[in-house]
Amino acid sequence: MIISSRNSIVFIVLLFSMAAGALLPGAMALWELIDYHVNGKAAVMIPANPTKKIIVSNGGWDIQGVDVRYVSPDGELVVPGKLLDRATVKRLAAGERVPVTYLKSNPRHIYFPFEEPPNPWGWLTAGLLLLATSVYAVKLRRKERESHV
Repeated sequence: MIISSRNSIVFIVLLFSMAAGALLPGAMALWELIDYHVNGKAAVMIPANPTKKIIVSNGGWDIQGVDVRYVSPDGELVVPGKLLDRATVKRLAAGERVPVTYLKSNPRHIYFPFEEPPNPWGWLTAGLLLLATSVYAVKLRRKERESHV
């Protein structure tokens, strides 16, 4: 059975697009996972200026910018204007030391305890399967065209 040339090309392009659509987020998640394990630094987050009182916003915003300091065994790092959710800002305002893991490559990106980067393996597996299927479809199309010439 001969499938029209146009339909087979559209199908192959669709398969390649779906493969790229799965491999891209998988690669990004894999990079984030590697960065977390290579550059992740355990620390506690405290206000940057302990003498300055933190005012928790009661407005319509759930996110608030706060100057914080990460304290780890290797030293301290000040991050001005770190965007935090209201619950974390309340914890800092109450004087609590909030445990976090921050990335040395991007100190604004933090993970709270029991948080980890997204799992990339599902996206990568789906993308590789779709890529293999699209390569196989290209080979079948070539074989079919050669047999009908």
